[in-house]
Amino acid sequence: VRWGHEDAFYDCTGNFVFDLNHTNEVINIAGSKGLRLLYSVVTSPPCTHPGNSDGGAAPDDPNEFAAFVGELASRYAGRGIAIEIWERPNATQNLDATRYTQMLAASYNKIKAADPGIIVIGGAPAPYVSGGDMEPLTYLQQMKAAGADKYMDCIGVYFNDSTAPPDGG
Repeated sequence: VRWGHEDAFYDCTGNFVFDLNHTNEVINIAGSKGLRLLYSVVTSPPCTHPGNSDGGAAPDDPNEFAAFVGELASRYAGRGIAIEIWERPNATQNLDATRYTQMLAASYNKIKAADPGIIVIGGAPAPYVSGGDMEPLTYLQQMKAAGADKYMDCIGVYFNDSTAPPDGG
C-alpha cells in the first residue's frame, strides 16, 4: 500500500462550519492514483482558543477538535485513511500530556464511531526540545500514565528531522 500525506486545516465561519473542499479534492486525486492518505490535523482555528492568539495553540475544548476529526472520519469512512491527532504535542504551548490525552481520547472515540477501520495515530512528538518544550520520552511516558495508549493505534514518529541524533543526545 502506498501512502500520501496531507496536513488538514480547518477554520470557523458562523456556527463552526468546516470547509473541506480542498480535502475532497486531495482524497479524490489520491484515490485515483491508488494512494491511501494520512491526514495530520496539526492546528486549530482561533475561534477554538479565543483567549490565546498563538496560531499553533491547542483548542480550549478537546470535544470541539474531536468534532472536526469526527466529521473528517465520517466524510471519508471506508476510504482507508489514517488520521494523526495533532503534531509535536510536546512542543505545543499549554498542551501537557494529560490535556493532549483528553484531546486524543475524544478524537479517537469520534473517529472509531464513524469508521473503526480508520487508523488513529498519536501525534508525533518533536524530537528536539527548546524553550518550554518537553523532552519527547518524558512526554510519551506522561501520555501513557494518562491512558493515551488506549486511544491510538500507533504513535507518529519523525524520521526526517536531523536536528537531534537518534539517541536524543
